[in-house]
Amino acid sequence: MENNEKRIELYPGHWLYNASIIGFLTSLKTIEGKNIYDYLLKDGRVIFPKSIFNELDVDKRYFEDTKISSIVAKANIYRNYLQASEKKSFVFFVKALVNVENIGRCDISTVSYNLPKEINKQLKEKGLEKFLERIIDFNMIFHSDLGPSLGMFPNAYWNNKQSNKICQLFAFLIIHQHIAFTSLGDRTKVFINAPSFNLMYELNKLINSSFEWSRDNNNRSLLAMSVIEYCAKTNATLGLWSGMNIEIVAITNNTIEYYSLPSNVTKLISNKRIASLLSDIGEFKILNLVIDQKYNELVELAYRILRISMKNESNEGDRKFINDSLFLARNRFSSTAQRHVANKILKLYALIEEQLKTY
Repeated sequence: MENNEKRIELYPGHWLYNASIIGFLTSLKTIEGKNIYDYLLKDGRVIFPKSIFNELDVDKRYFEDTKISSIVAKANIYRNYLQASEKKSFVFFVKALVNVENIGRCDISTVSYNLPKEINKQLKEKGLEKFLERIIDFNMIFHSDLGPSLGMFPNAYWNNKQSNKICQLFAFLIIHQHIAFTSLGDRTKVFINAPSFNLMYELNKLINSSFEWSRDNNNRSLLAMSVIEYCAKTNATLGLWSGMNIEIVAITNNTIEYYSLPSNVTKLISNKRIASLLSDIGEFKILNLVIDQKYNELVELAYRILRISMKNESNEGDRKFINDSLFLARNRFSSTAQRHVANKILKLYALIEEQLKTY
């Protein structure tokens, strides 16, 4: 992988491009059993050998019952990406990607990789001429919800531009973008976008895991939760990435929304001691007070919980307050548990105040 002519080097860019790469890397682990960390660099890049395309199990990936992407005819996401008559020839396109060169234009990705003319000519002779024409511009075959129609009908997402040129490598990678998204209970799909592929992979892996956090429908909270778990439960820190934009992309039906955290909040929750304490508390109500920078309310909340926990007998109003403030049973099942979580909240406030003085 030392020879630049034998490897592909990718940098973070547009969220759809980033999701496509994370999805492809995830598929390498799932189908070919590759170690994703062989391709993720600490500086945020992804580098993999061009020879990887010769190792892909095309039938298992795209055509068998266990397929990871549905790409033929009336597929759900990648509708008419391939016609049935092109199915057998698609393997030649995938294997041909070992020959991509850093040439041409791509309006969505940060770098353009296309096949040389002689390889395209060979693929056309294999019956892929129409396919190669379809993948020149971004259109609905790449995402039925996002792409303009094949008739060049623009949509609002692409700012009414009639076409966005894409390279042949991205035209292949994009059929993996759905893998990078996590589906939530309300049919929303989310992806955490960051300025580093390594960080993206780790944060999305965490959001896709089971957390013992109280329930919350706030996408900003999900983003913050992943940052917290990453910093609390790994030896890594956000480092220089904490001052850069980390966002969560949420797709519900045809609507795309973006949520991000203020950089000072990101820095705060990426502090290992604060992250560990927030993770230990595990309550979204507490997290949201931090996200909204309502730090004084942490003290008020903690003291009220303490007062209730010290009563010999709580009244209906007290019980309602505890149930509204604490979701996790381990935090509210007894007076002792309530005192413990109240003390943790006060400690959290003290750590936040200490950290804020360093900014």
